Amino acid sequence: MGVAFRAPACGVGEEVEVFQTVAGFGRKLQNVNLLAPREVYRELLRQYYTPYVASGLLKQWFQNPQQALGRYGSSPWPDRIEIRGYIRENKGRYVVFGEVVEVTSVPGEERRGEVLLLVERTGDRWWITEIQKQILGLALPGVYGGKGGDGHGFQG
Repeated sequence: MGVAFRAPACGVGEEVEVFQTVAGFGRKLQNVNLLAPREVYRELLRQYYTPYVASGLLKQWFQNPQQALGRYGSSPWPDRIEIRGYIRENKGRYVVFGEVVEVTSVPGEERRGEVLLLVERTGDRWWITEIQKQILGLALPGVYGGKGGDGHGFQG
């Protein structure tokens, strides 16, 4: 997993927990078929994403599969999320910049798509509370070479 740290402002343990949440979620993406019949899709979401994704976001994805991350067919399939950087917005709230890496059965063949994840602490757990996928030309200094960005991440 490639990790580019950006101005750590807190204890390493917290960052490790955030990264473990994102990496664990990334390993489950291939198990959720976004084109499955509605009830099958919902059960896959519950089974694989519940340990990582906040209930509010899961509810959105139950209604709108096109907003979720997951598998669209037999090939390529999402293999993992590689973390490229992060911003600690405040205690208990991180914006994580990454790439969903999709692979095929052909060695060396892969496709990547950018993703932003809002990861927040509730109680003693870290939860993914929002995701924006395929963010192209994002203007965040030091992450994707952009010239702007206010460091405030997501709305809401």
